[in-house]
Amino acid sequence: MRRPLIAPENDYSALNHGGEIVPTLRVSVVIPVYNRVELLKRTLAGLVAQTYPSDLMQVVVSDDGSDEDVPAAVAESRDSLDVRVLRRDHDGYGAGQARNLGAMSSADADVYVFFDADSVPDRDAVSRHAAWHHLASDLVVIGSRHHVDLSELAPDEISAGGPTLRDLAFGADDVDWHNQRSEDFRDILHRRTASLRTGDEAFRSLVSSNFSVDAKAFERAGGFSADFRRWGGEDTELGWRLWNDGAFFIDASSAAMYHQTQEDSGPAGWRDEQRKLNEGLIRSKIPHRFYRTEGGVINEAPKVTVIIHGSRAGRLDDLADQLLRQRLDDLEVIVTGFGESANPFIERRTADPRFSSAASTEDAVKASKGEFVALLHGEAAPDHRLLSRSVAAIERRPRLGYVTAAYGIQYQDSTVVFRTDVDIDHMDNQWDSGLPIFGMTRRRDLMKSLKTGASVNEAWQWVVDNLDHVSHNAPLVWLPSENRDQAPEGFGPPTSTRSEAMSDLKKGGMRAAKAPMRVAKAILTGSNYRYVANPGRPEPNQVNSPTVNYIGWSGHQNLGDEAMLLATRQLLPWAEVSPGMPSAGMLMLGGGTLINRGYLRKLKAHDSPRVERVIFGTGVANPEYWTEPKEKPEEWAAFVESCAMVGVRGPISESVLDGWGVRSPITVIGDPALSLQPTGGIESVDGRVVVSPAFTRGLLWGESDQAVFSAFARLIKTLRSEGRDVWVLSAFPGDDRHIIEMMRQADAPDLPYLAAHDDPQPALDLLATADLVVAERLHAAVLAAAAGSLPLMVEYRPKLRDFAASVALDDLVIKTDSVGGDALTSLARDALEGRTSLLAVMNQQVDLLRRKQVEAADRLHTFF
Repeated sequence: MRRPLIAPENDYSALNHGGEIVPTLRVSVVIPVYNRVELLKRTLAGLVAQTYPSDLMQVVVSDDGSDEDVPAAVAESRDSLDVRVLRRDHDGYGAGQARNLGAMSSADADVYVFFDADSVPDRDAVSRHAAWHHLASDLVVIGSRHHVDLSELAPDEISAGGPTLRDLAFGADDVDWHNQRSEDFRDILHRRTASLRTGDEAFRSLVSSNFSVDAKAFERAGGFSADFRRWGGEDTELGWRLWNDGAFFIDASSAAMYHQTQEDSGPAGWRDEQRKLNEGLIRSKIPHRFYRTEGGVINEAPKVTVIIHGSRAGRLDDLADQLLRQRLDDLEVIVTGFGESANPFIERRTADPRFSSAASTEDAVKASKGEFVALLHGEAAPDHRLLSRSVAAIERRPRLGYVTAAYGIQYQDSTVVFRTDVDIDHMDNQWDSGLPIFGMTRRRDLMKSLKTGASVNEAWQWVVDNLDHVSHNAPLVWLPSENRDQAPEGFGPPTSTRSEAMSDLKKGGMRAAKAPMRVAKAILTGSNYRYVANPGRPEPNQVNSPTVNYIGWSGHQNLGDEAMLLATRQLLPWAEVSPGMPSAGMLMLGGGTLINRGYLRKLKAHDSPRVERVIFGTGVANPEYWTEPKEKPEEWAAFVESCAMVGVRGPISESVLDGWGVRSPITVIGDPALSLQPTGGIESVDGRVVVSPAFTRGLLWGESDQAVFSAFARLIKTLRSEGRDVWVLSAFPGDDRHIIEMMRQADAPDLPYLAAHDDPQPALDLLATADLVVAERLHAAVLAAAAGSLPLMVEYRPKLRDFAASVALDDLVIKTDSVGGDALTSLARDALEGRTSLLAVMNQQVDLLRRKQVEAADRLHTFF
């Protein structure tokens, strides 16, 4: 038995589509038509050639009052196809109603497949639609649409399997469907949403020319709206209702349809004109922010449905007044659980469609029309900003699941605020309803559970257990003090009299607040110590520059991360690149080893189908070392495939992504910091060697930082005994204490020392003077290569080997568990002896990567 899918967002990846499926579902293919019967003949011929079992497939041609002879055209295929014709009188634009007519006449169908009469289905289209529906109920499967001139191909050639439509469209019968996208807005939408699996806009992909839907889901939704009397928007509006009802939308690009371009009808631009005339209707019916941005109107589908639970009938009038004073006025209110006692309240508002009642919270959720459902205890008093702020919180982060708020209690001379997640949860549990005092989520996420037979309480718990959330720190929900009959009074300053509230409400056992952490920063001083301050962020070169939200580990006094951010800004002078930039047009995963290291959650916090996303010089944490990844590789693969451009640091990163099954093109562009250059005129100093060790807190091959620092100390001793000019570069403040101890161990406490934590330029200038740079810190090696100096890499984690491979220095890498004895010193001598030839190869590769970075940056500019 097929069951509804339940998963966060629109993540249908749990459905195993790779196995063999024995067809059992009855499919009804519905084709609305208005004239153009020559195109219809080819469409029917394409259905004759379908690979889905003919005894499980019927075809309904729904004639929207054509002037041409549709039955005669259909008769030509009747011997090879189970097909019938239905007709309705033509009354303006009626494609949606024609589709409803065809679907509702197919009483025994499990699945409806909708094709347009001007398009020919690929031979496997029906099979690939149906395959998904065999895996779960309540699916909407979105096929792809491609444009081909079929005027030279007769219907009998199509039905007989002559020259394949794939050959005509793609030049080959064996098609990589993932890279053969539809030639419309869905191309970008499907990519940005990882094939519709993420975000909150998958419903927009429903274009009626090629989609299928579970028959019961279509019937529950009521089919296409009869209100659309002009072209445009009726399919999107149906998609919204299915989406809001908890359906999952599937990207099935292999279920292809070939639009016949030879007889496109109507003057140029007529579709845009017609759809524009429907904008008011669309905004009233679809509350999603893509279509509705303003309030002040009572809409057919409100933004928010407030479901009141757990109240007394006598409290409803006051609560209704508080809700009508909300800044967000695009709402409806459903009161639950009162029976006849709520009748006076409802009957007094008979003329106001925003108020209604339901016997239970389950009934209320099912009857609701809002995009969001706000569960509100009737004894609580909402601040006038509660709904507007809650909606804004979710819409700023479309991958967010739900919102809660701090609770306030006003006493005579003090205010107590419960704002931690633990406190809010504890308060909710004390009110004995099984539902939150206040909580807002998408109606869609509640409906997913309700369709499995869960209660609203269970549905809310699924939301809490499976979805990300935020909570308002401000007390936007006020609770009665000593008893529930006393209304909150005013807004006073928060105090620490929390124990008083706990006593009044008979609470206890709550978690104590965490004590603030004390952070101590050691400042090193000495004649040879130089601290370099952050030079600040350069201003963009243009007014109203494109904006890029940079995700990385910047702002922590780490030389490498600051170098990569600086380099990215220099490569993109036309843009404002900054971490934490709200409403940016591009989301960039920047340099650093970020993939597979916990950054997916940070990306999700800023992700949206409205935002272009790119990967720019990022490294992948190698599973060879990171055996227990912080995130699932399949989730990373989905994000990577959603990016407009994927540029990684090195070939090992590329290989890891390939191993995860990433199908998008991946380019090795190198570490972004390679694009930086030292100050002009700096010359190398004969015999100079710069060392840059790292304190890793034991997170390295061999798990011993002390052993590595001792190896560096031995190397320094040897180099100094040979007359070498040795300098130390500190790339992170956490290294400093250990570096000083290393210098003492090397009998060189006065060794020249540069601490360039924030500013890459002094580090570049120092590195440019060196014959050799022995670097455990990755970006000491990267900046050495950028400065034209030879780096020897002490690999504490695989990221150094990844970089070394990108600049053709694979042989100048030694793992930290192999530096014992004279191993490090021996490799340093080999590097110095082969320096000239190694530098020639490295410089050639650095130049290549720099060109690739410039090309990648130029490509990013085209996305704005």
